[in-house]
Amino acid sequence: MTHGGVSQFDGKEFTQYLIKDGLSEDQIRTIYCDKTGKIWFGFNGNRNSGLTVYDGSSFKTYSVEDGLCNKRIRAIYEDKNGNLWLGAHLVDLCIFDGQKVF
Repeated sequence: MTHGGVSQFDGKEFTQYLIKDGLSEDQIRTIYCDKTGKIWFGFNGNRNSGLTVYDGSSFKTYSVEDGLCNKRIRAIYEDKNGNLWLGAHLVDLCIFDGQKVF
C-alpha cells in the first residue's frame, strides 16, 4: 500500500485523486461500485477516513461522527435492497442504507 490515492482511466489518460481532491485518506483498502454506478472507498483508518463515495463528480465522506461503526473499512458489499454492508477493522459490521448506519 502506498499513499497514492486512486486513479481513474478515461480511455486516454489517467487522473489521480488524492486528499486535496476530496478523498478522506490516500491509503485505500477496498473499492466497490454499487448498482447505481457510485464508487465507494474504504480506508486503513488514518487521518479523517471512513467511508467515502464518489458520484462521478465529487466525493463525500461518512465518518464515525455520522454513525459509522469504525473508520477502518475493510470490506464493502451491497445487498439486493441497496444497503451497504461494511466490514470494519477486524470485528465490526455495520449496514449503511444511504442515509444512516445501523
